[in-house]
Amino acid sequence: MGLLGAIGVILFFFISGFLISKIEPEGLKSIFIHFKDRIIRIGPLFWIALFLTASLFSLNIYQGFWIKNFDIYNVIINSLFLNNFTPNYNIPPYWFVSALVLFNFVYLVLRYFFKNSFYFAVSSLGVYFLFLTLEMAGIIWATNAFIYFIAGSLLGMLYNAKIFTMDKIKSVHPVISTISESSYSIYLFHLIIFGAMEICLRYYI
Repeated sequence: MGLLGAIGVILFFFISGFLISKIEPEGLKSIFIHFKDRIIRIGPLFWIALFLTASLFSLNIYQGFWIKNFDIYNVIINSLFLNNFTPNYNIPPYWFVSALVLFNFVYLVLRYFFKNSFYFAVSSLGVYFLFLTLEMAGIIWATNAFIYFIAGSLLGMLYNAKIFTMDKIKSVHPVISTISESSYSIYLFHLIIFGAMEICLRYYI
């Protein structure tokens, strides 16, 4: 199961990078417009899941199992997508949302400054090693998946530029979109589902 989870993380960030590659910000204002659109798309479902998770913890479901220091500050940090910068206030099932928001913003900035795929790739690798350095210093964490996000965005850029034009990609693309959207929803609510199952087992069996 651990191996399947690791593969799922790789695929999720790869697909997310592939899909965002269609965006090419033309100015600094457009970076924030696209970023705002991503937050609007990602946020509501995430905030609902986070609220339900907090409710479960108020019933002592999973308290102390995965999550330490669970309090209102923890909820606020996660709701603002900042838990990659505060590893002591992390809700493990939701770490990827903060990472996804960070990766999206970094992509938009790098894509604005580097239109050429080669320079984009070089600059992205530079940011990746910067992330690793910050993670080793304990300043930031959970950013290893950035390499998969960038790999997906590079493939998407080649596809969008008609450099990579396999016919199969055209038929697979809608499928990739569907998998990406549904996997996000399923992963967000899996802790809540297991928490509800534990409540049923605890009180009704």
